[in-house]
Amino acid sequence: MVNADEVPTPAPNVPTGRQIAVVGSGPYGLTAAYFLGLMGHKVVIFEEHEKPGGMLRYGIPEYRLPKERLDRDIRAILSAGNWMPFHFPDSPVNRITNAVFDEFARIPEYKVCAVKLEKMAGK
Repeated sequence: MVNADEVPTPAPNVPTGRQIAVVGSGPYGLTAAYFLGLMGHKVVIFEEHEKPGGMLRYGIPEYRLPKERLDRDIRAILSAGNWMPFHFPDSPVNRITNAVFDEFARIPEYKVCAVKLEKMAGK
């Protein structure tokens, strides 16, 4: 069996000069960041938890999804793009999202891709 982090990732497109913020590093956020990075955009991921993975890391027990296996898959995803460091603010998702929108609203070259925000909608 070949691990995801041992397979070469596609080469990213030429840099576009665009910077995109992704809120959340769960499956949706990592997928968005992966493809945006391959498209040549600079991506910064905002996450409230210490480690990326979202519900895969914090909602699925270790015996069902070993964390080492998850870390390998996340390393493979992150190796494909043009990344700025993760940010791990100590605040709930809605405060992170509000701060991100406020911060990036002042910077016209940034675009915000907010994914999987049910908590803000009260779900």
